[in-house]
Amino acid sequence: MVWLLSKDSSSSGDENERCLLDENHPYYGALVDGKRMDVKRPNGWGARHSLAVLGCLGFFVSFSLRVNMSMAIVAMVNHTALAELSHQHPGGPNASAPPPDVDICHQGKAAPKEEVVITEDGPFVWTEMMQGVILSSYFVGYTVSQIPGGRLAERVGAARTFGGGIFLTALLNLLTPVCTHWRVEALIFIRALQGVASGVTCPAIHFMLSRWVPPPERSRISTFVYIGKQLGTAMTILASGPLAGWRWAGGWQSIFYVTGGVGVLWYMCWLFLIYDTPAQHPRISARERLYIDTYFKPHAVPADSEKPVGFPWKQALMSRPLYALIVVHFCQNWGDYMIMTELPTYIRTVLHYPLSMNAFYSAIPQLVKVVFALTVSFMSDGLVNSGLGLSANRKLWNSVGMYIPALMMVGVSYTGCHDIAVISLMVGTVGFNGAIFSGYNINHMDLAPNFAGTLMGLTNCVATLAGVLAPFATGYVINGHPTLENWRTVFMTAAGFFVFGNTVFCVFGTAKQQKWNEPLAMYENNLGLAYSEAGAAEKGQGKKDAGMTGDGTKKDGWPLKKAVL
Repeated sequence: MVWLLSKDSSSSGDENERCLLDENHPYYGALVDGKRMDVKRPNGWGARHSLAVLGCLGFFVSFSLRVNMSMAIVAMVNHTALAELSHQHPGGPNASAPPPDVDICHQGKAAPKEEVVITEDGPFVWTEMMQGVILSSYFVGYTVSQIPGGRLAERVGAARTFGGGIFLTALLNLLTPVCTHWRVEALIFIRALQGVASGVTCPAIHFMLSRWVPPPERSRISTFVYIGKQLGTAMTILASGPLAGWRWAGGWQSIFYVTGGVGVLWYMCWLFLIYDTPAQHPRISARERLYIDTYFKPHAVPADSEKPVGFPWKQALMSRPLYALIVVHFCQNWGDYMIMTELPTYIRTVLHYPLSMNAFYSAIPQLVKVVFALTVSFMSDGLVNSGLGLSANRKLWNSVGMYIPALMMVGVSYTGCHDIAVISLMVGTVGFNGAIFSGYNINHMDLAPNFAGTLMGLTNCVATLAGVLAPFATGYVINGHPTLENWRTVFMTAAGFFVFGNTVFCVFGTAKQQKWNEPLAMYENNLGLAYSEAGAAEKGQGKKDAGMTGDGTKKDGWPLKKAVL
């Protein structure tokens, strides 16, 4: 048991409580920091930072495995044969005459010299509709495993769930070329299986972060983990062009072999270095564990307990902030998935850039998003530590991440064939969208950190329907006629989703912890538990060193505060 000096209303002592542990004790200096009872953040590299790095690399691999098809399909499709087929069968909803404005960039002009020299025609004649089905199949499986993934992480272990999901996705990815050559139905099926395996990753890592990352560092560390998505996307986009040119390795097939192999290597590192909770980590420092446990140790449930906690479905499904979170998540995903899966096609079919330049201009927005997201995360945590409320903070940055990109997508819609303007606006759209990592993306941990995995699974399950619908809707609108008018419809729809989603979040959302989050204790109760654990480590020495009497009173008459379970 640890005893702390506490300022009494009738006392003339110091304003701040003082820790009575010996200065050489490992917990000394990690306990009390002023009247707010905030623990001090340990200095130096910690176990939570190792989790952040490997979590970031995990998302790097996961999104490499996801977007590789979006890039590879450009090299897999025989665009020349597809164009001839479109002329031979001019039916469908987009078969009307072109609008009076210039619909196809370079129409009536000679193609750029580089495009004439570099031709990326693959062996498969897949219509835009079929390409949409192939790209959407991943998200069908991804949707199915969201909620089970959250519950699996909370019951079996988030580390095993996250790592196992990526490992299985990598193995299935290695089989993609074989299935593609067999028949298109096999390709669609194995992409759906990859989606199922990968669908557990977001709920699992969200639950891990809710247990490992205290609120004062939540924006920074969570953003660092999640920018692995953009880094993986950008790197895969940049590498796909050169990999597709490796004729000795199968051309486009090498894209799947390389990304799958990297996934297997990452899993080996994750397996031996990452643990589910601070209590299970054999190398975490005493100060860091106390710092984390102060915020997250459940009352009445030991930190290392394996007993699963049931999810309060009734209370959660009656929560208005949860529905606001579902809406904004869905709307964000519509725009994000549309850009991620369709931007390479837009650059190829409208701007007529070859695959080498396609990759470059598709990757730039993702890299800008990484830089902007990291910058915002430090600003967000700084505002929180300066006293700005969490709800206001989340809504501020979410508005930056959705309203500004919506305006820029409107600009893209009416820019036409001005290449530089289109690319600049697209870079701005994706870049500013990075602010959402300090917005709704971490709101699950605010509402219910004890069930952050299931909450992420629930919202992402609904939101991932956008990953199914957005490519399918784009394929339906374009359907062999990639005119500027048709693409304008695609971009304006995405902008509308951004505006609507963020408006709902700002009006109905909150960062206040919900009552149904129990049995996770509130901060004040957790602090008492942390003190108690520190006292157990002292093995009674604290009382003696501090000059305490046997009944827990201080010899010099100072009032004492007892930290009790």
